Amino acid sequence: MNTTPINSSAPPEVRQSAAAKYNSYSEEWEKAYFDERSGGYNVYHREHRFSRQGGGGEAEKAVGKMLAKYDGKQVEFLPEGSASGKNKKGLTK
Repeated sequence: MNTTPINSSAPPEVRQSAAAKYNSYSEEWEKAYFDERSGGYNVYHREHRFSRQGGGGEAEKAVGKMLAKYDGKQVEFLPEGSASGKNKKGLTK
């Protein structure tokens, strides 16, 4: 997961820029949530493997949405084995 902070009281042009970035994700990404107020969003790469233990993938998705909605973060669940590390779980800064 990758998060990018964004100011929740951001001016309209910042929110518009975030919306344009959100809408620019290719079909390899599932666009799960966009917050109109803060510009925070949550997207999942189709090759991301969500956990199957504990709360599992639903818990991961809920945390991503909360970060986007309440903190204005731009959250990307990255593909497994991405450039950030061969066996990392897709959480990067």
